[in-house]
Parts: sequence; structure tokens; C-alpha cells
Amino acid sequence: MTAILVCVGINFALQLSNKWLVHTAGFHQPVSLTCAHFLVICAMGTVGTWTGFNPHEPIRDRQQAVNIFILALSVAVSLVTGIWSFMYISVAMDVTIGCTTPAWTALLVGAVLGAHEPRSIWVSLVVTIAGSMLATGADPQFHVLGLSLAATSTLTRAVKSVMQQKLMSSDTDKFTPVNLTRYMAAFGLVILLPLAAALEGNAFLRTLQGNMWKAASSDAEEAMLGSAVPKVLFVNIFLAFGFTVSQYWMTKVTSAVTSQVVGTSKNAVLSTLSFVIFGDPLTLVAFLGYVVVYMGAGLYTYLRIHGVKATQPNYNPLPVTSKP
Repeated sequence: MTAILVCVGINFALQLSNKWLVHTAGFHQPVSLTCAHFLVICAMGTVGTWTGFNPHEPIRDRQQAVNIFILALSVAVSLVTGIWSFMYISVAMDVTIGCTTPAWTALLVGAVLGAHEPRSIWVSLVVTIAGSMLATGADPQFHVLGLSLAATSTLTRAVKSVMQQKLMSSDTDKFTPVNLTRYMAAFGLVILLPLAAALEGNAFLRTLQGNMWKAASSDAEEAMLGSAVPKVLFVNIFLAFGFTVSQYWMTKVTSAVTSQVVGTSKNAVLSTLSFVIFGDPLTLVAFLGYVVVYMGAGLYTYLRIHGVKATQPNYNPLPVTSKP
């Protein structure tokens, strides 16, 4: 239960601070912001290993390195496109599209591993996708590029889920959450740093400097914004490290079904917070779309728990003790 609460709490703060940095502070450099996240993640993981807090686990062979590279690429694309989408769509729309992740994951697992879901599961997934289409199409802030970016983020998140499960549970590829996070971030920096330099240059630093200059403004509102930006950015970067580790930790000590329970509840609350904090507009049709999405996601979660209980009578979807 501790892993779940920590992961959800950090994710709330990270998503909302990402939206604030992009929407309010004007950080329109998603690749550079993701590089900052990866840099701190890699540094913190390395310090943890050097100090003995985390055991050293070297990469054993080329195949393991390839698996980590695929994970890093999927995480990098998911983060960049997810942050980028906030320039065009609301948090509520983003998390609604994210509710279709189980469908993408099911398709991916079927294509790669040959495992197929029962019809009842696909009914719930179709309901979720239909609700997502209704909500996004009727959203006053609908934007084709924003929708495409959020969909890309969702698809690569499904790839990430498959890879991180493999790298933490396979007999041949097994890492602790901190070590997997460290290697993933290092590979991610190799992928994104050249891209950030080519596409964004020093725009990220200029945006930060411009906001910090506002702290000396005679306008009280601008001064408050300028003084808040470096603090929010600092917290945001370390939240990225905390969320990545806690997410891997939750995956390791719970189950895939637990992740779906948590994800459904988290998305509903996060959408509500988006409307309250950022004042995102909401139409009746879009609201009905959100309701359909969460009904589908709730049905998917129920069917998953029911299916596991059928084979594991003592199964508890929200375990209160961690596996060793």
C-alpha cells in the first residue's frame, strides 16, 4: 500500500507541475525538460550506487543493453510527447486518452507474445476507446496535434510497461527499481541530448532566465510568477526521479491488476483537479465522454480482478505488504 500511495501522490504533483511549467511559465521545450529529468534521475541513481544505498548491478550482455535501450526510447518518446501535448490540450483530455493504454497494451502483447484477451475484456476496452473519442472530439480545447502527441505518449507508455516488466521480473533480465531507472536515464540522455541541441538549442535556459528576471518586476503578479518558476522547476525535476523509481517499485511489489486499479482512480481525480486548478473548459458532451471512459476503465479493472480471483482465490488487489 505504501508503494501505491507514494506513486500516486508523486504522479499527481508531477503531472500538474508539468502542465504549470508549459502552460503558465512558457516552457515550450519538452525535449530539454525531459533531458533535465533524465539528468537528475541518472545522477541520483549513480549517487545511490556509489554510497552503497543501492547494490551495483552491471549490464551483463548485449541483449540486456538492447532491452534497456528500447525501454529508454519508449520512456523518452512518452515523456516528450506527453509534455509537448500540454501546449495544446488539457490535463483532463491527456489522462482520458491515457485511459486507452490497456487497449494498446493488449494489442501489443497479442502482436508480440501471441497472448489474446477474452471477449469481455475487449468489450470494456472498446467502451473506453469510444468514450475517449467522444470526450476528445467534444472538448473545447480539441487540437489535432495535441491529440496525436497524447496518443503517441499512450502507445509508447504501453511499450514501456512491457519492457519494464520484463527487465524486473525475467530470470535473465532482473534489476532493482533504482538501477533500472539509472540505466534507463543514461540511455535516454544519449538519445535526447543531440535532439535537444538540434531542435531547441538554449531556448530552455533563455526561458528560465526570462522568468527569473520577472522576479524583480514592479508588477506583483509577474514578480510572484518569476520567483515561483525556479522553485517549481527544481521540485518538478526531482519529482520525475521520485515518480520513475516509485512506479518501478510499485510494479515490482504489486501486480499489473493493481496498477490498473490505481490508474483508473488516479485519472479520475487528476481530471477533476485539472478543471479546478487550471479552469479548463468542459462541455456536456465532453463530460459524458469522460463518464463513459471511466465506466469502461472501471469495467476493465473489475474484469481483471475477477479473472485473477478465479485462478487465485486468496488474491488481494491492493496488498498491504511488500514482496521481499
